[in-house]
Amino acid sequence: TSITEVEKAGSYLNLGLSNPQLSHLLVDALLVDAPRHPNLKKLDLHNVGIQLTTSGAIRVDEYSRTTQVNIFAIGDCTDRQPLTPSAIAQAKAFADTEFGQQPRLVSLDWIPISVSAHPEAAIVGLSETQARQMFGDGIECY
Repeated sequence: TSITEVEKAGSYLNLGLSNPQLSHLLVDALLVDAPRHPNLKKLDLHNVGIQLTTSGAIRVDEYSRTTQVNIFAIGDCTDRQPLTPSAIAQAKAFADTEFGQQPRLVSLDWIPISVSAHPEAAIVGLSETQARQMFGDGIECY
């Protein structure tokens, strides 16, 4: 079901829904999860030879190098997880590699993701599907 409209109704929100069986829902709060997309159009990166991915993010290698060896990119402008812990890990690995002479790669398999709502929700690690693809039927889920 998609939300088609949101109207203030006293101290509540009245959600218009696309579901014919339930066309409206009165709620206390609304959590909107809008996906992030890099806003790179005005940078004219093609003028300096930086390639973008099909999704419009900056193409980087495992060391955060772009298609220009002296230009690096980390965080939300890449196709990696657009989350603060991911960007922090990438920044630390970049600094260690480029300035600390300690080349280091980042694994984004264990970046925690949380939703600050009531009730709270969080995940870390692989999804069940990803785990089964990697480890087969030895996976047990509870």
